[in-house]
Amino acid sequence: MVPCVIGDYAEGMAPEYTEIDRMGNSRSSRYGSPVTNWLIHTQEGNGTAESLAAYLNNSANGVSYHYTIDNSVTVVDVVDTDYASWSVLSANSFTINACFAGSRASWSRKQWLDLMGNGIEVAAYLAVQDARKYGFSTAVNPPPYWRGPGISDHNYVTRELGIGDHTDVGPNFPWDVFTDHVNRYATGEEGD
Repeated sequence: MVPCVIGDYAEGMAPEYTEIDRMGNSRSSRYGSPVTNWLIHTQEGNGTAESLAAYLNNSANGVSYHYTIDNSVTVVDVVDTDYASWSVLSANSFTINACFAGSRASWSRKQWLDLMGNGIEVAAYLAVQDARKYGFSTAVNPPPYWRGPGISDHNYVTRELGIGDHTDVGPNFPWDVFTDHVNRYATGEEGD
């Protein structure tokens, strides 16, 4: 494990984080679908990025994400983004999915900021990098949502696309903070 300090990203400084490669076989083909959305999820458990990745790498469990992220700013790569993870049913083919390890949809705003503030910033950075790689919008799409490419959460797939019934990341996720991070890494401009 080596700290990953990317240095000056094209439009802003990358956050410091440790990235671990634990790529497994809990994945599917994208069947030619272009990637258009980057989604965040909660674990609803008490894991770390590494312990969650170990669970996801058992394909018998039937679930996976591209990334697991925890607040110690550990990022575990579980599924190569060129493949579909098993995260959002029929939306898997066109999404990239990241799960905040140890998080819960019932958290208050304060809990999100205190317990996952560092992870939120790293997720924003990864979302911008992947949006650039695959050519989709870096627009953050919080509730009440609109249909289209960009960065959102699992609840977007449920509410806007009508797929499944998950509501994570929950009503108190600090979308304003996340959006400021995304905008900073996408444009180099500081948020309000």
